[in-house]
Amino acid sequence: MEETTLSGRLPTEELTIKNSNKKNNLSGFFPVSSNKNMDSLILNTITIFFAGLFFYQAIYKLVDLQNYGRWLFFSPFIHNHWSILSVLIPIVQIVTTLLLLIPRFRTVMLYFLFVCFLGYLIYLVTGQQKGYLIMQPYEVFWFLPKWNLMILLNAFYSFTAYKAITIDQKLKLSLR
Repeated sequence: MEETTLSGRLPTEELTIKNSNKKNNLSGFFPVSSNKNMDSLILNTITIFFAGLFFYQAIYKLVDLQNYGRWLFFSPFIHNHWSILSVLIPIVQIVTTLLLLIPRFRTVMLYFLFVCFLGYLIYLVTGQQKGYLIMQPYEVFWFLPKWNLMILLNAFYSFTAYKAITIDQKLKLSLR
């Protein structure tokens, strides 16, 4: 004769009922989380990272305008417009920084960053492969970076901007 519990069920049935009532809490183990606070934290971190990156690069380019203009002059494909671009690019970076910090414009600016990073990535690849003038890429964080490192860095920036866009869209859908 088998033992029964107070509810009149077999002990194995009680275990099954208790386990089926438990919530599966494995959401922290997977990269796609359903936690709105964590998604918001990740999105804000990426936004602040890009704002800081763009602001620092813009200020550095404006301070080092002569060298930055010289680098643009010797860059493949854009050397005819170096004088306009040497001032226009840092100004666009500052405006992008300011608009990134305003929540109303964040989504549009994340799309803008994604397109810019992909465009710059394509420019780096074609400049490396098809450029008639071999030169070092311009980067404000270190002296004379290599082309492949710049390509990987911009691919990472593109992926990060895309991830921020998907998190932003997910948060907007959850608010509805």
